[in-house]
Amino acid sequence: MSIKKEAKAIRKSSNFPYYITCLCALNDGRLAIGGNSIVIYNMKSYKIDIFINDSSNILIPLKGNKLFNIQISNYWFNESVSCHLIEYTKNDFVDKTDMLPNKSDYNIDVNYLIIVY
Repeated sequence: MSIKKEAKAIRKSSNFPYYITCLCALNDGRLAIGGNSIVIYNMKSYKIDIFINDSSNILIPLKGNKLFNIQISNYWFNESVSCHLIEYTKNDFVDKTDMLPNKSDYNIDVNYLIIVY
């Protein structure tokens, strides 16, 4: 006896990013989708739970419902890198960027991020 489950597609809405640069699974089963904006997409309800009007090139999920957001304006020459720390709940978020150290050196490679404190 085999059980077949029908796959469903992610539904776009007006708050969905115009272009997508990163996608990561969160601990609670939702997806964090980054691009010209950031959304936390609920895979059970097929709706956007959280919309963040901030662009993202890289999203890294952290413990404690936190996301590390990296924005790179010129990826090939490492000209402008800004990092943000976002703490999310079920339907809201708080910017926790003030918790990051003021002086950090960032070395961005094609596949790796190294932060030196």
